[in-house]
Amino acid sequence: MSITVDCQCGKRISSEDRFAQQTTNCPDCQGTLTISAPPEAATANSHILDRVSIMAQPDELPPAIPGAATPAVFQHADLRNLEGAAVAASVNAFLRSSGIGSLLFGAIATVMGFSMMEDNPINLILALIGIGLFLEGLWLVIDPRPIGLIVDGLALIVLGVWNLAVTLGNARAGGPPLFAILGVFQIIWGFQRFLRYGQTAKQSARHSPEVRKQVQDVVQAVLKAAPESEAGALALNVNGQVWKGMLWQEAAAFVSADGAQAHFARPDEVGLVVRETRKRKSRVTLSVGGRELEAEMADEQLARLQTWLSITTRPLVIEDAGESRAPIAIGL
Repeated sequence: MSITVDCQCGKRISSEDRFAQQTTNCPDCQGTLTISAPPEAATANSHILDRVSIMAQPDELPPAIPGAATPAVFQHADLRNLEGAAVAASVNAFLRSSGIGSLLFGAIATVMGFSMMEDNPINLILALIGIGLFLEGLWLVIDPRPIGLIVDGLALIVLGVWNLAVTLGNARAGGPPLFAILGVFQIIWGFQRFLRYGQTAKQSARHSPEVRKQVQDVVQAVLKAAPESEAGALALNVNGQVWKGMLWQEAAAFVSADGAQAHFARPDEVGLVVRETRKRKSRVTLSVGGRELEAEMADEQLARLQTWLSITTRPLVIEDAGESRAPIAIGL
């Protein structure tokens, strides 16, 4: 069923009823028109329309990053594929921080091992482990790459076995079990490194270092954006974890605070369902390229996302027998 709207200039236009309660412009005088809706349709949509005013046109959507539109690396690219580059880049950042820790603990273990050799020559093993940790940390800081997860995992397992052995050896003397507990966790962390390598090695091989660097720059820009003051920036709580989002005219990015997870999608690949409305917050299901995020968003953040969706997806086609006109992107 179509809806007819009369403009004050005398122009009559018609549109499908699914665009009821939307706002557009008269093709003749450019005046603002609201497409009326049957009472039942208006009632059904009132809870959405009360939350967001759909008045902007596509060219009024400000870029999320000052001075830039959609990032160049996102243009004409398979965004789902680029998510692998984001994960690989986050692994590199993780390895650098892990390398700094290895440098520190390697230096401590080396000094302690050599200084305690007079008490027990077996402490030479600790000194050698410390040297290995220091060299591994130096490599990870200078040239982090996914294979470093394997090396870091091996180092953690060796250190964990040493701590377990020392604790067992000192058990007769009544030594504390602290190092044994630490050793167990180090072994677990080591095997977790192996698992993470299996998840990221293939992703890293698909992208050049330049692409990974560009994607990582985008991820960092998303994480640093201030939703309170930057257009297009979002903040949401996903299962107790803080996520950041950024909305551009041709793409959207949602990134976990630690950078370990990143979802990219085109506007028509982003879906939103408001599950529950609370005081100043709403519980929503956000679909990004087929992946669903159960999240909680503040009202102003939700309104920003709804507005972005309304002006980047679902073209409104005005039926005008007298002339043809480019569709206006609008919808809920």
